[in-house]
Amino acid sequence: MRRNLFVWFGWAIFALASAYFASQALPYLWAPVGELPLHPNPPSEEIALRLHAGGGLIALMLGPLQFLGVLRRNFPLVHRTIGYGYIVSVAAGVGGALVLARTPLGVGANAFAFNMLAVIWAFSTTMALVSAYTKRWAQHQAWMIRSFALTFAAVTLRVGMPLLGWVGFAPSEFYTIVAWASWTINLIIAEWVVLPRLAVPPKSDRI
Repeated sequence: MRRNLFVWFGWAIFALASAYFASQALPYLWAPVGELPLHPNPPSEEIALRLHAGGGLIALMLGPLQFLGVLRRNFPLVHRTIGYGYIVSVAAGVGGALVLARTPLGVGANAFAFNMLAVIWAFSTTMALVSAYTKRWAQHQAWMIRSFALTFAAVTLRVGMPLLGWVGFAPSEFYTIVAWASWTINLIIAEWVVLPRLAVPPKSDRI
C-alpha cells in the first residue's frame, strides 16, 4: 500500500511539473516573433523554434499518461493513440532542435550537447516504437522511460538555470552546465530505474 502511494505521488509530481513547464512554452506557438523570449531570424529559425516548442510541450503533456497501468490495462486503444501522438511530437521536437543547434540560438559549444540530446531522444523513442511492434513489452517500457527522461530535460533545464544562478554561477557558466546536466542526469536516473526491471520478469502491469 505504501509503495503504491509513493509511486502515485511520484507520478503526480512528474505529471504536474510536465504540465506546468509545458504551459510555459505556449507563447512560442502563437506569439509574434518580437515578443518571443528568444529572437530567431525568420523564416527557418522561427519555424524550427515553434516546431521544437510545440513538439516538446505535447510530449511533456502526453508522456506521463503512458506510464499509467490502469490506462494500458483498461483502454489499450487510448494508450496506443497517445503513444503515437507522443512519438510524432518527439519527432517534431527533435527536428526543430537539430535546426536550432546549428544557428546562433545553439550558443556555440553548447550546440554539441543539444545535438547529442536530440539524437539520443530520437533513438530512444524509435526503440520504444520498435519494441512495441515486436511485442517486447519490458524493453518497450524501458525505452519509454529513457525517452521521457530525455523529454523531461526541458524541465530540469529550466529548474537548473535559476538554481545555478542563485549559487553564484555566471549565465555563460550555468548555461553550459545545464546544457549537459539537464539530460545526462535524467538519463542516469532512468537507467537506475530501468536496469532492475530488465533483470527480472515483470510481476504486474503497474505505473
